[in-house]
Amino acid sequence: MIEIVKYRPQFREDIINICFKTGYMGRSASMYFKDPYLFGLLFCLYYVDYEPENCFIAVENHQQAVGYILGSLDSEDQDQAFRKLILPKIIRRLFFSTIWRHPSTFTTVLHFRKIFSNSPPVPNERDIQKMYPAHLHIDILDFYQRRGTGSKLLKKFENHLCEHNIEGVHLGTSSYNKKAIQFYYKYGFELLYQSPEGFGMWPNAPKARALIFGKKLHKHNNNEEINSKID
Repeated sequence: MIEIVKYRPQFREDIINICFKTGYMGRSASMYFKDPYLFGLLFCLYYVDYEPENCFIAVENHQQAVGYILGSLDSEDQDQAFRKLILPKIIRRLFFSTIWRHPSTFTTVLHFRKIFSNSPPVPNERDIQKMYPAHLHIDILDFYQRRGTGSKLLKKFENHLCEHNIEGVHLGTSSYNKKAIQFYYKYGFELLYQSPEGFGMWPNAPKARALIFGKKLHKHNNNEEINSKID
């Protein structure tokens, strides 16, 4: 039985594991990235360590986390906090561990930095931040996908946003992550931005595009709308 619960520290290692096993455009990152903890620092640990109140976990039989939805109510504040709180940890991990133990992973991270540094500016980024101030990351182990887990996590998170009077949420993904794209369209997200080819982050996916999806939330009918889609 799968239940959705608030994040608790006992699930921290599970979160890193889920992030790593789904982090390569919906598949395991293990073939291209050899340091799971560094991967967690890059993509999930900020949320569970510094904004746990905005994190919800899909748990099987009250024991093992099999999926999660993590996010922030204010993306601009989160970006600043990430740079201050997590970036120094990433740098220490890179130069005191990863570069010696996993040199290929170090090279991959350098590629990430190059992509982020050279990515063309999002033309409507300011409007996105204003209209969709919150953002989310949702990942579920493959065995538990297509069983209603994602819709339950999304319902929980959207209700949480509405309780805090947040009227829009956005997320990023890759044009190669077809399952995720179908999921977002199904639950009312719209495509806000598509980068040129070659900015999909991973070095072995040269034609991938970075995508940004957004969804406006309506406080008065949100629960009814999502429940009808789950049913």
